[in-house]
Amino acid sequence: MNWAPNVGTLGGSERELVDQTMESRIRLQLDELISSGLAGQRLPSERELASDLGVARMTLRRLLDTFIQDGRVERKVGSGTFIAKPLIASQMQLASFSEEMRSRGMKPSSTVIVNETVSVRSDLATTLVVPIDTFATRITRVRRGDDEPIGVETVFIPQWCNFSPSDEELKGSLYELLAQKYGVYVQSARVEISVAKPSTRICELLEISSEDSCMRIDMVDVDQSGRRIMAATCWYRADRYHVRMSTARMQNRVAS
Repeated sequence: MNWAPNVGTLGGSERELVDQTMESRIRLQLDELISSGLAGQRLPSERELASDLGVARMTLRRLLDTFIQDGRVERKVGSGTFIAKPLIASQMQLASFSEEMRSRGMKPSSTVIVNETVSVRSDLATTLVVPIDTFATRITRVRRGDDEPIGVETVFIPQWCNFSPSDEELKGSLYELLAQKYGVYVQSARVEISVAKPSTRICELLEISSEDSCMRIDMVDVDQSGRRIMAATCWYRADRYHVRMSTARMQNRVAS
């Protein structure tokens, strides 16, 4: 039964209270509808929802927008409104992709695209602190969670590590492989995060549109001896992956 009081007989503050109560009820019903559905499921049209919930379409759209902002639903032009797949939130700890997926109850997997030895050019040589024209292992993999492409990573590991993995070994965690087989333990990393348009090839591997932006993460990893062990560029789907960080105010700094 629709709850529709005669707001015309109410004063301003009473009318405002009724509106807030109604919106709370509608928001709760929308929350239940979304929570009980499956990722990718299409919601009823706004006209149908407004009629079923006894609310104006403008009010319904405004409330749906709050769920869109929270990443719980997504609106596709010409198609409707859909329950969104949950975002994978990285805490920006020094953990492998495989560890992050497993911690969220997802099955990690990788598809190896490139596994080769390349000559190190000037920019990469500077990054890894190795001589120009020495060699490095270049690896490009599609990283997946529950068989869905989440990211594409390309890493370079210098030749002094004697790193020569098989494609089969690269299906798991690179950090774990380095530690268990080569005795190299990644202890810290320098990280740069940006938003950019990926190449056509990256879009194909991530199964996204060429119009979509991605999160780009560039990392330089340092091992237990202070050596730069790895340079990586990772592209993550913005609709499936985001970064969560905690910060503290710098001490002994004069406010301006």
